[in-house]
Amino acid sequence: SASSSAPSSSTAALRARLIVGTSSFGGLYAPTSAAACCATVVRALEHGLRRFDTAPHYGLGLSEERLGAALARCRSERPELCAPDVEVYTKVGRVILGCLRSKGGTDDEAEYAKAIDMEERLETSNLPGSSVFAECPAGRRAVRDYTACGVSRSLEASRTRLLMMRDPGKTPNHPPARLAGVRVHDPEQSAAIEAEAFAEAFAALRELVDASVEVSVGTNSASIAVRATREKCVDAVFLANRWNLLDHTTGIKALEAAAEHGGMPIDVAGVYASGCLVGGSTYEYEPASAEILGRVDAWRALAERDHGISLPALALAFALCAAPVRFVAVGVRSAEEIDQTIAWLDEIAGFSGL
Repeated sequence: SASSSAPSSSTAALRARLIVGTSSFGGLYAPTSAAACCATVVRALEHGLRRFDTAPHYGLGLSEERLGAALARCRSERPELCAPDVEVYTKVGRVILGCLRSKGGTDDEAEYAKAIDMEERLETSNLPGSSVFAECPAGRRAVRDYTACGVSRSLEASRTRLLMMRDPGKTPNHPPARLAGVRVHDPEQSAAIEAEAFAEAFAALRELVDASVEVSVGTNSASIAVRATREKCVDAVFLANRWNLLDHTTGIKALEAAAEHGGMPIDVAGVYASGCLVGGSTYEYEPASAEILGRVDAWRALAERDHGISLPALALAFALCAAPVRFVAVGVRSAEEIDQTIAWLDEIAGFSGL
């Protein structure tokens, strides 16, 4: 179990800036289990981590289902851990078919499929058996839909999977967490999708959520982050894979735009560069090249020789040190990885600039 000793003020401040990323709950790279996901959530809460990030994209809804169930179980069995400030961020832009039924209890997916161009919108790279998510449930499909209708369907389904339904007939007496924010996910996939997202998705989200729910963009593209910032259609930016030790030349443009436009909050993810900064062999979700692995070795030598800390701790310090960066999302798949993340934070507690 987690240490019962209270963290130092500097360590507590760093923990408050972490978001627990749950793409692994959808089976990213390898299968997991509901029990492992629940144990991960419990350990995160034991360490005082209060924010969780998920998406319909992660395992075609599986990550949301497992996160919602884990938080609900924790609220039931460990209520002392579930203070009112536990927060969840999810995303829209993909409608998951084969997963849910409509409010009336009849399946309206056939009508929905007829109303859209399935051939154009079906995300074939995320089908069961062909995805980086090893556990995509059979029969489910992702449809890329950034229209107002698509955003509404996506958000309603996410609320259901997360056990945060708003329908008075369905709402639990004690929702497992607060929906803190919704991100328009991956609008950079094509010019048509980008146009649709900026024309409809952000405005639709504003209509669907109350003022306490943050509207943001979740993207791997620095140019999309800059556009969303300059057009003032978001409250924050969630930038993945563009602010880490191996890739920050484009990410800096997003941070500069945030600073120029009133200090737009930026949350960053992918700070371990798809895993290769924590001992993995992937970069940008593909096998890392010899050149990339050589750069990883150079950063490791610098961390250990000049700073006396581990490479993952240096990666966290780098992500946290930029002024516009508010929160850092760290993907984990087990309680042990939560413990390890806390140990890395302890290494950099007290560093100037953090």
